[in-house]
Amino acid sequence: MINFVKRQQVFSVINEIQQYQHTPYCLEKVDFIAEWLLDVQTITEDECYKLSMIIEPRGFKAPEQTSSKRKLTNLTRQNSLSFRKGSTLSPRHGSIVEAENLYASPYGELECIKTYQFYEKDSPSNIMTTKEDDEEIIQGGTLAKLVERLTHEKFPDVNYMAAFLMTYRTFTTANELLDLLINRFNMPKPKNPSKEQEKAFKTEKLIPIHFRVFNVLKDWITTYGIDFKQDTVLVQRILDFSSKVQSEHQSLSHASKSVIDAINKPLSAPKDPNSIILGAKPANNSSIEDIDTERLSEQIFSFVCGNFGNTDPREFLQALWKAPEGRFQCIHLHRLHKFSCDLEAWIKTELFTAPDVTTRASILAKFIHLADKLSKLKDQHDCFIIINTLEQLREKELRITWEWLRPRYISIWSRLQQFKDNTESVNRAPVSRSRSQTKAAPPAFIPYLIPVFDALEQTTTLPDFCGPEDLINFEKRQELYFRYLPLAQHIM
Repeated sequence: MINFVKRQQVFSVINEIQQYQHTPYCLEKVDFIAEWLLDVQTITEDECYKLSMIIEPRGFKAPEQTSSKRKLTNLTRQNSLSFRKGSTLSPRHGSIVEAENLYASPYGELECIKTYQFYEKDSPSNIMTTKEDDEEIIQGGTLAKLVERLTHEKFPDVNYMAAFLMTYRTFTTANELLDLLINRFNMPKPKNPSKEQEKAFKTEKLIPIHFRVFNVLKDWITTYGIDFKQDTVLVQRILDFSSKVQSEHQSLSHASKSVIDAINKPLSAPKDPNSIILGAKPANNSSIEDIDTERLSEQIFSFVCGNFGNTDPREFLQALWKAPEGRFQCIHLHRLHKFSCDLEAWIKTELFTAPDVTTRASILAKFIHLADKLSKLKDQHDCFIIINTLEQLREKELRITWEWLRPRYISIWSRLQQFKDNTESVNRAPVSRSRSQTKAAPPAFIPYLIPVFDALEQTTTLPDFCGPEDLINFEKRQELYFRYLPLAQHIM
């Protein structure tokens, strides 16, 4: 009988995921609080330290400022030396396989099409692979070999396709990729096959590859529609190719129509969070003690959620959120990183500029309460920023101030620390590369991003090319994708 319980369980999981694809809270921007957050005055780390020594003398020397001089490798096409040996823009020198063997196949000798890019058999000089959990992982390859695996008749891999489409701009162009997909579709056929060979060729190779090509096109258009927004030539080429296939191949009519419909569908702009009326606060509030903690947490959450939810996956590829050029190349992550730094500086400024220990303890309690409210909004990122900042100050700068905290806030603080420890223990699980990896229902609307930023920044320093043949280092691209994948379930 049909297993309908299975279908119900699948629907339940999909339904849980879909609820996180929409804005989780309906919040309206309160201009006064939003402007106040952007205009708060902060002091430098050195000034914070000097004030902390006055507040609670400890006999420690001021820490020396250090700066990292490590140069990061930007993952860009411009830094790839015309894409080097992996690309058709830089032809490979020398034949790896003897000419007489290029056209041999189990289905008989293949036609000779001079422009066809995929005759070459797999060899260490054009593709590097490894085994992991009985699955073949692509470490590197020429561009033609990577596209061949993307449309392979025997190895469909959703994660490989997602990683390729996310990162292909780091080693080729959109038009070159389309050239290779069309070239792959127009594959050579056996010259004089027997009936059995002809039937086997169609069912085992021709039809699967044709459908793989259109699957890639459909996923490319629906996932990265921005690639086609201003490139009218690319759009027209896809329309012409799909229309031609629709008229010539009856079996691909539905697949080609779905691509045409996807390319003609207007690209929707990112949506701002929905809103409800919160009510305005008086414009004369100038201190954190005068701001309602719940409304303050909602404004922080609304700003961070709006930017994180609209982040493009490719913003994670170059680790430029700290750099000035990040304002243009990864605008949302740059805003989030700057806001996180500003939040930490603001916390220290409010605490170190308090006039006395009583006021300082009151402000400390306010930030603990703010972290608690953010945790209830499932904003782990800003909650953990506050917790980590206060943990740094607790043992030295705020040791005496902590003793003035009311028992209620000490209890909240203990609960927040336990929550943070439990979350971090879950997140320490190693990154999986299995093609069977799926997305689970997200536990938070905004996860803690700092460890992800650090891991991505480290990954971007890996070389763009690998092996003696200077193959495209696809292992690096897959590592970037799998680092991003846990965040994908939170992106709107």
